[in-house]
Amino acid sequence: MEKARGEESSGKPVSGEPASVEHTGWGQKPQTLIVVDDEDHIVRYASRSACHSGDGLLHRGMAILLHNSQAEVLLQKRKHDLFDNLWDLTGATHPLHLDGSDETYEESGLRCLKAEWGIEAPLHRVLDFTYLERDKNRCENEYCVLLTGKYDEDLHPNPDHIYEFRWVTWNQLVQELTEEPERFTAWLRKAVENLEGSPF
Repeated sequence: MEKARGEESSGKPVSGEPASVEHTGWGQKPQTLIVVDDEDHIVRYASRSACHSGDGLLHRGMAILLHNSQAEVLLQKRKHDLFDNLWDLTGATHPLHLDGSDETYEESGLRCLKAEWGIEAPLHRVLDFTYLERDKNRCENEYCVLLTGKYDEDLHPNPDHIYEFRWVTWNQLVQELTEEPERFTAWLRKAVENLEGSPF
């Protein structure tokens, strides 16, 4: 059964303008992303804006899907200046290049969970895929890695990143994707398509 929980922290879904994303992540420095080829070999580094302008540059991305003991998956309604107000996986971000160091997919996943949910959970790499999706004159052009994990404790959603959230069964998610795919992010749709069944 679907459980809507976006109202737990404040009594109503969080509203307001999506936060700027150019300076989120490691501290407040401008983000540098990792540009790769279609086999995930590093080609160079580029600014976040360069990676997302026009057709963009293929760069590393990461998404997380948490599940609980009831075999439900955690979705968030994304609060972001790119693909805003769409239902998404538990979290999504980019591994960063900062001060000569490349963040791993797993490190970026742990950072994402802490920033967006205030939690920690072990994560496991289950899927790699590429996709290109446009949003007006911007896009996501990603080599995306899906990480999964289990979590049964309290959640602390960050209103700067999340409008609302809910737990749904895998079958419910697939049904909603079939009926209204436009309500979901492209990487969620691609992940579900490539998994070909519940990963849990």
